[in-house]
Amino acid sequence: MTKKCLSFGWLLLAAVCGVGFSSCKPEKVIKPDEPVKSYELNITVENGSMYSSIIDTVKAFMEGDQEDVALATAGYNNGVIKLQLPLTISEGLFSYSDFFPEGLTVSNPNVKLNILYIEAYKNDSYVGDFYYALESYTQEIDGTYMYSDTDCSIQGTLEDEEFEGLISININLKAGWNLVYIIEQSERAEFTTTPQSGLKWFFSDYGPEYAPRKAHKKLSANFAQNR
Repeated sequence: MTKKCLSFGWLLLAAVCGVGFSSCKPEKVIKPDEPVKSYELNITVENGSMYSSIIDTVKAFMEGDQEDVALATAGYNNGVIKLQLPLTISEGLFSYSDFFPEGLTVSNPNVKLNILYIEAYKNDSYVGDFYYALESYTQEIDGTYMYSDTDCSIQGTLEDEEFEGLISININLKAGWNLVYIIEQSERAEFTTTPQSGLKWFFSDYGPEYAPRKAHKKLSANFAQNR
């Protein structure tokens, strides 16, 4: 199974610089705590029936320090994917400082986090990624699922020379899975958990350095650099 290193980077450091990584790490399966509970993620891929001949399996995982953490596997039914993610996770998580830079206000500095990846396979060979996004002439919104082991708020405003604009962070995480939105418009960027409309699920076979990972790249260059 082909795996990639964590390729999402913090927007302050690498948002405009597409960086791809590759590795062959072992995979560790984490089972949800007993009794078995799950977070159901239902996905309908835009023009999904077009890819039925090249996709037969979908795998969800988090990238760990030493090995990838497999979370769920599902079939691909003409663009419909039903993933049952563990409701609680105790392994494969990282500290707040691995994901976010200094200068922000965090309600619980001891929070543990990680990001969800969703990949497509055919006969157990990697063929592409799925991503959640809205792209228009006026703004771009990327959505990414973040797991948090506890309730936590992260807030602040930063001005970054590389991005050449103002970045605001207003993330309110609940214990479990959270959908974090990254909104880019003109010379501003915003990280928020406030629900946004118009996003759709897409499939891309351009490789891990392309669009499917662009939202993730904006969450932590610190993480990629420290590994």
